[in-house]
Amino acid sequence: GWYRRLSLAADPWLNFTNALPRAALVPLVVLWAGLGFEMKTVIVFLGGFFSIILPTVEGVRTVERQFVDVARSFRAKDRLIFRSIVLPGTVPFIVTGLRLAVGRVLAGVIIAEFYAQTEGLGVMIAKAAASLQSDRMIFGVLLFTLVGIVLYEAVGALERYFQRWRPSIDLEEAA
Repeated sequence: GWYRRLSLAADPWLNFTNALPRAALVPLVVLWAGLGFEMKTVIVFLGGFFSIILPTVEGVRTVERQFVDVARSFRAKDRLIFRSIVLPGTVPFIVTGLRLAVGRVLAGVIIAEFYAQTEGLGVMIAKAAASLQSDRMIFGVLLFTLVGIVLYEAVGALERYFQRWRPSIDLEEAA
């Protein structure tokens, strides 16, 4: 893509760390960060980071080399190339990553709260399960679902905002 050497250096590390099962890292994160807010933050970050970074890297790779070459022939600085060529070409990939990350981040929140057993919706669900209160469990799950829908719609709004320059195709008119 844009910087081949960076890609060659980063790919093995991204693939290695992406292959690590995040749930198996929870005990290690607890040892390093404790059971507080820091632990929850790290687990949520790990849940969403790779869902966003891997499609983004792939998006940068798919940027047309000719566009970058033409910009460089006009002596465009890297900042301008990034802003006007790389970023617009990568937005669909970033949005895909964000959509994937929503579910994984929410799963990370639940895992972190189950593990920490301090406070939060995950703890409420765990306590309801332990005391066989299915109504409270369902309420907690539905609340998480509602948060997921809101986050998913927020990503959709972000996508529409950043892709407003793209022409839309009306399939009924095209037929």
